[in-house]
Order: sequence, then C-alpha cells, then structure tokens
Amino acid sequence: PSITLDETDQVDFKNVMRLVAVKKGEVLAEKTEPIEGRPGRSISGQEIPFNIEHDGPIPHGPGTVISEDGRELIAEIDGRLVFENGIVSVEPLYIVDGDVDYHTGNIDFDGAVIVTGDVLPGFEITATGNIEIHGVVDGGILCTKGNVLAKQGIFAKESGHIEAEGDLVARHIEGMKIRARKVRVFADIINADIVASDCVEVFGNPGTIIGGRVEAKYHVKANTIGSHIGNETTIVVGDAEKVTDGMIKLARSIRNVREQLEKVTTILASFEACEKDAHELMLEPGKALELSTLEKQLICDLRKHDEEMGRLLQEEKKLKASKIHFRDVAHESVRLSAYTGHLAIAKDAEHGTVVWEDEGLKITPYHYIGGT
Repeated sequence: PSITLDETDQVDFKNVMRLVAVKKGEVLAEKTEPIEGRPGRSISGQEIPFNIEHDGPIPHGPGTVISEDGRELIAEIDGRLVFENGIVSVEPLYIVDGDVDYHTGNIDFDGAVIVTGDVLPGFEITATGNIEIHGVVDGGILCTKGNVLAKQGIFAKESGHIEAEGDLVARHIEGMKIRARKVRVFADIINADIVASDCVEVFGNPGTIIGGRVEAKYHVKANTIGSHIGNETTIVVGDAEKVTDGMIKLARSIRNVREQLEKVTTILASFEACEKDAHELMLEPGKALELSTLEKQLICDLRKHDEEMGRLLQEEKKLKASKIHFRDVAHESVRLSAYTGHLAIAKDAEHGTVVWEDEGLKITPYHYIGGT
C-alpha cells in the first residue's frame, strides 16, 4: 500500500489501502486507438524513424472479460478492483456489516473481506485477498495471502495472532503476534511480537515502539524506541543466521559435487584413452553412457549451486546494509541487533540510525529517507 507523509510526519489514514469496489458489467478500462508517430532528426540532421507499436489485446486477469469488439475491459463479477503488475482483475468481496462474533462465526473466504465493526476475541478470518477491519482487532486471528488493514488498532487477547503474506497497516498494535511482509503503524507498537520479511515503520504521534520484540529483514523506523521507565525493548534487523547457515551448507554441497564430478570426469577420460584398444576397455559401453549422463547432471547441479550462492551473497550484502532508525530517542534498556552485531543502549541516544560498520554496530546521525 502507498503511504504519503506530510511535513509533520503524519499520514492521511483514511486513504491508506483504499478499497475500490466495482459492480458486474462495469467498464474498467478502454483501449484507445494507437497514434502514428512522426520521424525525428538527429543533431546531424539524419532522419530517425519512429517505432511501430503493435495493437495487442488488453491485459486482464480473473473476474474480468474483454468486450466483443476488444475495446473494453469489463467486470465479470461484483468485487474489489485489483491492479498488479500491469494486470487488472476483480476479486470476490465479502462484507460483514458489523462485528465478527457469534452471529457471524468464523469466516473463511476465497477473496477479500471487509468488516465494518470489530473482530472479537476467539474469532477467525481466513481469506485469499485483503482483509480490511474498520473497527478493532480485539484478540482475533487473521490469516490472509493479501494485506491487512486495521483502521482502529490491534489488541491481543487470549491466543490472537495475525499472518499476512502481504503488508499490515494499523493505527496501533498492542501485545499481538504478527507475521507480515511490511508492517506500518501510525501511532505506536506496545509489547508486541512482530516479524516482518521486509520492514517495520512507525509514523505519526507518538510514533513509538515500547516493549516486546520487533524484527525486520531490512529496516525498522520509529520516532522513539523504548521508554524512560525501562521497558525492555528488542529490535532486530538483518538477522544473518539463516543466510550464513545456508551458505555453509551450500558450500559443502558444492565441494561434494565438484569432487564427484572430478572422479567421473577422470574415469571417462581414462575410458576414452583406452577405447581404441578393444582388449583394454575399462568400461562397458552402457556404463560409459551412464557415467556421461551423470557428468552432465553434476555439471547442471554445480551451475545451479553457483547461482544460488550468488543469490545468497547478494542477500547477505542487503542484510549488512540493514538499519534501525530512531528520529527522536532510543532509551536505556533497548537492545539492538543488526546483521551479526549487538548493541545495548546504556544511555539515552538521540536522533540516530544504527548501521553495521567496521565489523560492529555504530550509531550514526539519523538518516531515514523514504523507506530505507
């Protein structure tokens, strides 16, 4: 979801993740006739021909249909308008007019879900599309392949938790266990257990993270981390354990494959050298074919392992660049970790960005810029 801040670090919450509902038969897009270009000229006066664009079909996804003349994209069902990767689609939409409670029971829906009220303790929503809660999530359980928007906040009671393959946006989070891609909050996070596969950002007023544990892959941003009364607060970014373990295991696999490949190649070379003398054949022809096939497979495996090692090295580079931003202050008792470094704040630190530098963590001047 797109988030725009004003000069006071405030967010127009009403327009975050705004859902667009459409009706069956509604025209979603129209194709315009291509306009023929005109040749241009280079600085030397030579004519530059224009590109001829081909008039292809309108790209469309599920829940949409192309008109008979091919000029319009039309909603095939009532639902939520989705535009991703240049493709327009309409996903089914389920609206709960009120609370999710004993009147509705748990909800399991293949599409997007809107709840105009609250999600009460002990109740669950499972969806393949976005989940939008206009009230509060009061200890319920939410699971979705899309995004979650909780306009009035999230509170943990009993065994509540949230799992989203997409992003989570909320006004306030207290005590909840959350797993999502990006987590963006517009007031505060208190005593929560959050793991984000991208980032965690807290904006607005007060914009604080107090207590609990917040982990993100690339960065965490808040105005204030911890509190003056000493709530133990842990922030983790760029945890390298999985990547380094993966690199160690992969390096071992690469070594084993190379050893096997060297043995097979040596045997095949010896066989080919003796092949001219029928009395000195070291291998039967069938065995030679088997080894030749194995050699090709080992070469293929080695190439895949090398590509995966390259990917892990790039990921390690990103983790080393992970950051923790605090615009105002990081209080005593705050514990910070980035990449493989750890730092316990012994005295309040102001206006800082924590980075991995010179084989350790360092607090540098605050330099959060639009998501990094």
